[in-house]
Amino acid sequence: APKLSMDYEFTSKGYLKKAGKNLVLELGSLISGQVELTEEEIEERKQDVYYDYARLIQNDITFELPEGYIVKGLQQFNTKVEHPHCAFISTAKQEGNKIIVSTQKIYREQTIPVSHWSDLVEMLEAAYNFSQKKVILAKN
Repeated sequence: APKLSMDYEFTSKGYLKKAGKNLVLELGSLISGQVELTEEEIEERKQDVYYDYARLIQNDITFELPEGYIVKGLQQFNTKVEHPHCAFISTAKQEGNKIIVSTQKIYREQTIPVSHWSDLVEMLEAAYNFSQKKVILAKN
């Protein structure tokens, strides 16, 4: 099967906000924009969902903590929503001065029957909610 893989490294202050002596890191947004479903989209689906192909979208993120800071709230980034047609799984841990996050967004089939729409909604909402989460980098 064809595979597209990209690696990049960057430095940015755009994901950090000051909060007193601490910093707020918009860690979840590093997986880029995720679908935010409206109530109407959730409630009114009547047809199967068709994709061009089954796929796995994986993000592996390593964030280096600034010197003198510790991370708080990392456990909220461990998520598992798994269904026969789709899944969103994320893990987060700290190793030394690095935060390591991995996400997998899985579309197992090209067609998801409308009878499994609620499973897809749960997966998409888990990915969206992940993308909105932040952690605190507390001054040591």
